[in-house]
Amino acid sequence: MRAMVWTKVCIKTMFGASKSHLFSPEVGHWSTGNGWAALGMLRVAGTYRAYGSEYDDLKSDLFSWTAEILDAMYANTALANTTLFHNYVDQGSTFLDASSTAAIAAATYHLAVLSEDKGTNSTRLSNAERARHGLSFGGHIDGDGWLSPVVDPYNFPKKGSHSAEAQAFVVSMLAGYQGWLETEDGGAEDPGTEDSGTVERGTEVSGTSSASHASLNAGPLAALAALACILA
Repeated sequence: MRAMVWTKVCIKTMFGASKSHLFSPEVGHWSTGNGWAALGMLRVAGTYRAYGSEYDDLKSDLFSWTAEILDAMYANTALANTTLFHNYVDQGSTFLDASSTAAIAAATYHLAVLSEDKGTNSTRLSNAERARHGLSFGGHIDGDGWLSPVVDPYNFPKKGSHSAEAQAFVVSMLAGYQGWLETEDGGAEDPGTEDSGTVERGTEVSGTSSASHASLNAGPLAALAALACILA
């Protein structure tokens, strides 16, 4: 329930549905914080799902609030080809951050699975797919498996070097992607279409190839992918 409490001490500003800390010296909408909020609400929604239809209204609210965050974030990407965000998503002077990119992509996949595609459209999933490909095959994971660039999780305004939470977001992203692939009912729209339906599982994103998928079989990314499969 802590995730629900957290959302109640967030405020909406002119930036739209993105969140910022209410009791904090920071000024701005911290990208990774929005990832935490989205993933936290989905964790609560996943718990409610175990009780059948008893909490359908609450689940619907959580799905809607999560979708608001995702759409607000994706509308303000710093680099459209990988959907990287600035550390403070509405402040272009702050550094690019891959940690929040992984978190938001993870939340997108998990929302599609938990809500059985009811709260996920093709544009949102296309953004998640571009983020996953960009992080996995765009030089953002080094030979030891570390994601970069990342925010310092102990000092939000500063760029970090290694981040345990960023690693967790990558695993969650890959686990969410695997879960999305395994769901039974998939749409037939390709990424980037104007239709608001769902994206077909496993659809190639522009600029990627089967060789990119094959590279998952070796290297540090394979270890993260294997862990994601265990957790999915």
